Amino acid sequence: SYDMSQDPRGVCVIINNIHFEDMADRDGAEGDTDRLREVIEGLGFTVVTFSDLDHAKMVATMKDQGKADHSNYDCFVCVIMSHGTMGKVYSSDDVGIDICELMKPVNAKKCPSLKGKPKVFFIQACQGEKTQRKEGFDGEYDAKPVPFICHEADFFLGLATVPGYVARRDQDGAPYVHHLAKLLKDFGPTHDLSAIMAMV
Repeated sequence: SYDMSQDPRGVCVIINNIHFEDMADRDGAEGDTDRLREVIEGLGFTVVTFSDLDHAKMVATMKDQGKADHSNYDCFVCVIMSHGTMGKVYSSDDVGIDICELMKPVNAKKCPSLKGKPKVFFIQACQGEKTQRKEGFDGEYDAKPVPFICHEADFFLGLATVPGYVARRDQDGAPYVHHLAKLLKDFGPTHDLSAIMAMV
């Protein structure tokens, strides 16, 4: 088990890519950022939010966290909401970025102040095909199970791979985010993260 006595407990980065160059916009996802921010702040984290980051900015955002001093924190959390494909998430300029590459900047080697501390990533990414375009698209993305392995110490990864996501989602946002926010709110103060992630 990890020490979680610091106040604040750590930094949480939320990246929510909603608008894209060619891929369908993730309509209805706007509220997901606020929904998660409220819950995660309630658990004692400092939350920083970003939206519609291109490839360079997504990579730079994670590298900035890797360069930051997390000595006074017990944990690091990152939530990425976007389109996705096998083991990748998409930037707003439609570039697929390997999830491992986004995790590496905060590993123990690159970010010594997070060594031995939990680094938690929640990925809400429709596991659809890149070929889905904005013009006349009204079907569903099928989520695919992601054959994904990223061996790093103290990393926890929660991937949403629920089938049947509608690209033009309803106005209430993603079901995974709703479920995650509710679990964190209900169980976050009393359960450890691995137990919560098993429930998601």
